[in-house]
Amino acid sequence: LFRSNPNLCFLDHIPWSSIFKNQHQELLQSGNKAVETCESEGQHCFYLCAHGQCWGPGSTQCFTCDRVLRGQACVESCSILDGVTREYMNGSRCLPCHSECLPQNGTETCNRSEE
Repeated sequence: LFRSNPNLCFLDHIPWSSIFKNQHQELLQSGNKAVETCESEGQHCFYLCAHGQCWGPGSTQCFTCDRVLRGQACVESCSILDGVTREYMNGSRCLPCHSECLPQNGTETCNRSEE
């Protein structure tokens, strides 16, 4: 039950059915900030949040990412061929390359982290 929270946004952006363990559970809410008010104040999900589902604003508040995840943040892509810290992809996650893994001829040369 979420009731009488005049500053509460994002309730409608959380996939409650994925969180609830019982199919008969449902979200009860009343007297919270209107969705339209939240959106007019710029309170909306980060553009890389999959299906517009999030806990709050920003790249670290997505329920799941539309592209890839670096640490706790949704990002467009991994730094596979360049970047201060080069990365490799493991599924939909960006992981740092071993520090001795250097780029060669513009190709991927890294496939795991430092162990």
